[in-house]
Order: sequence, then structure tokens, then C-alpha cells
Amino acid sequence: MGDAVGFDFRQLIDLWATPLPAGDAAVARFARHYSDPVKVNGVELPLAALVERARATQAALADLEARLLVQVDAEAHSTIVFRMRGRHVGPLATPLGPVAPTGKVIERQVMDLLALRDGLIHEIWVLSDELGALVELGVLRLA
Repeated sequence: MGDAVGFDFRQLIDLWATPLPAGDAAVARFARHYSDPVKVNGVELPLAALVERARATQAALADLEARLLVQVDAEAHSTIVFRMRGRHVGPLATPLGPVAPTGKVIERQVMDLLALRDGLIHEIWVLSDELGALVELGVLRLA
């Protein structure tokens, strides 16, 4: 992957959207892109925990796809803004607790600030439109 210049958004999205192999093979796949541990919004997570997050996303959202809106690369950072879309087919973790499958298609706008060291992502700051997803799923209604 190299430093942020030329950072490949598609490789990262494919990692999260493509079914993962069992056991350590999934951790090894993530280790090609992320340091172990990796810091997410200020909290250190072992790669195994990041793999579990990816598995939970894949179990909750079928036909997962993402469209890059903006990418800004600097020497050791890359900021990506994208829309992620999928059909809600499994329990979805949200700030309000898990949401049972609805079958609805939801779309989230996400912004990730990725810090890179030695060609690996070692820190991520994530902002995601959770409110929009909860409204789309019918969990919340805006007045």
C-alpha cells in the first residue's frame, strides 16, 4: 500500500466487503493493511477485534458496496469520504443498541482519517452518519 500517496481505497473496501476466511487467515489479510494493534477513535484494538467488526458488518449488510466521494492524501495521512450501501439482513450494532434485520437498503456517509506508518494504517478516526442510518431503518423519526 505504501505511504498515503496513492492510497488504494478499493483494496480497503474489498477487505471489509468480501467474505473473510476462517481463523487466523482473516487476521493475516487485515495485517497486510493495518498495524496490530490499530487505534480506532482513540482506542487500541487488536486486529482480531477489527476482523470481528468486519464480520459483524458483513453479517448485518448484504450486497455491501462503497463509492468514494473524496480522497485527500498527505505524507502520512489519507482522508477518505465515501458512501457505503447495503441491504440490512442481520443484527446491526448502533449507538442505540442492535437493530433487528429490516430487509431495507441503507446508505451511510462515512469519513475516515487514516494515519499511516511503514505502509500500514496504525490509527483511524471515523465519522459515520449513524443518525441517517437509524432514520432509514425506521428506528428513529425526525420531527
